[in-house]
Amino acid sequence: MAGRSTMPDGIEQKLVEWTAQGLTDKQMAEKLGVNPRTLAHWRKRLHIIKPSKMDWARRHYADYP
Repeated sequence: MAGRSTMPDGIEQKLVEWTAQGLTDKQMAEKLGVNPRTLAHWRKRLHIIKPSKMDWARRHYADYP
């Protein structure tokens, strides 16, 4: 089984900022020296949604009662 990567302290603020700036998981992962899939997992655990997905949800559910 592959080793687990522990989420570094203070990572949440960086991920929020970088996500808001539009950085991709690959770009953020390179900055942190981790695999993009690891970074995507961290974002999911922290409930940090990519802006493009939020925009899609707003458009898709705009008329939802």
